[in-house]
Amino acid sequence: MGAAGDWLERKARSPREVTVPVVRLTALMRSYTNGQTLVAVNGGTVRAAVDDLLRQFPVLRPHLCNAKGELRPFVNLFVNQENIKTLDGMDTVLSEQDQVLLMPSISGGSQPRSKK
Repeated sequence: MGAAGDWLERKARSPREVTVPVVRLTALMRSYTNGQTLVAVNGGTVRAAVDDLLRQFPVLRPHLCNAKGELRPFVNLFVNQENIKTLDGMDTVLSEQDQVLLMPSISGGSQPRSKK
């Protein structure tokens, strides 16, 4: 099934309680999950899955959420390699086979040296 068919299938699902692995790719995130790369969470939507992740590992909250409890803008979430921004955002419905990838943006580094 193509991308359009996948999207339609996802839209047809209703949220329910499911178990979904959340994948952490950065060493920084793994340091807050006791070294785990995959964490099983419960949630029928991305929002519920993230809430369960934060329930299991409250130390992640200040790194992922602002003072209002909203996801920080530099935190990117993907469901099966699709950015949730192109789906239904935090309300994207999940199935038991879906994988949620949590990937904070990385910035910084040094300024390029000017040639003299």
